[in-house]
Amino acid sequence: TIQDLNDTSRLKTLSDDRFTLQNPAPILRKIIVAHLNEQEDRSILFDNNLSEDTKINMDSHLFSRMIDNVIKNSLMYQKGDIHVECKEKKDSVYLAVWDNGGGVKKEVLDRLEASDLSSVYVHGMGLLISKQICRLHKGDMAAANKDGGFRVDFSFPKRARE
Repeated sequence: TIQDLNDTSRLKTLSDDRFTLQNPAPILRKIIVAHLNEQEDRSILFDNNLSEDTKINMDSHLFSRMIDNVIKNSLMYQKGDIHVECKEKKDSVYLAVWDNGGGVKKEVLDRLEASDLSSVYVHGMGLLISKQICRLHKGDMAAANKDGGFRVDFSFPKRARE
């Protein structure tokens, strides 16, 4: 949509003074609960392995949008349960969202990998925006068809308590 294209160009010029140190788990929980309230016939399983004092530098609105786009894709295009997992290692926070609904077309993955806006139509646009938002958070995003479904992995640098 035009709004999505506007969002992608606006994201390129965003300053990071809107970012604060926050634990991502409460934001993830809020997104999941909202979707479960809208889609009572679906299951979203949340496995949070972050300690309470784990923080990443984030803009909570954009971070929510990034995760929301991925979950919405699974709800819209895939069947079955959706899984959201958070864990941490020494210097990083890892988030994964996956389903077992058969995966996405290779062309969607190729466009996402190339960050190609030229041929993006409605399907795949939300994932591209999520990738841009992830980069703004100094993170990495990888999407793949895996274990009979679609999986998106995010990693972000962890910030020590100030």
